[in-house]
Amino acid sequence: MITYYWDCTRVDAYPEYETGGDTYPDVVFYINWKVIATSDVLDPEGIPYTTYNENSIEIDVSNITDFIPFSELTNEISVEWTKSTMGVDGVALVEEGLAYGIEQLINPPAVSLVIGE
Repeated sequence: MITYYWDCTRVDAYPEYETGGDTYPDVVFYINWKVIATSDVLDPEGIPYTTYNENSIEIDVSNITDFIPFSELTNEISVEWTKSTMGVDGVALVEEGLAYGIEQLINPPAVSLVIGE
């Protein structure tokens, strides 16, 4: 089994943003996400196989309806925004890629060898 941890705590925000006649402070428009995949399979040293992927995604702020002040923003909310923007297929693609990376660590398709050692 693989566990996925989404870290979406690094963000870019406009100090002030106006939309629909209202001005909002510290409006997040870009989320720098990182997903860490950890397997329940352990390596020879007893450490779980782990890999990660990171990127960023732009959040549509053109029509703010339920503004959340930055001081109340949590990783869970930011993850929700990120996954919603990516869509189900985008989230699945990220997690499938990480699962493939874990599989390659557990069962490498090739190994590096040094002649004479």
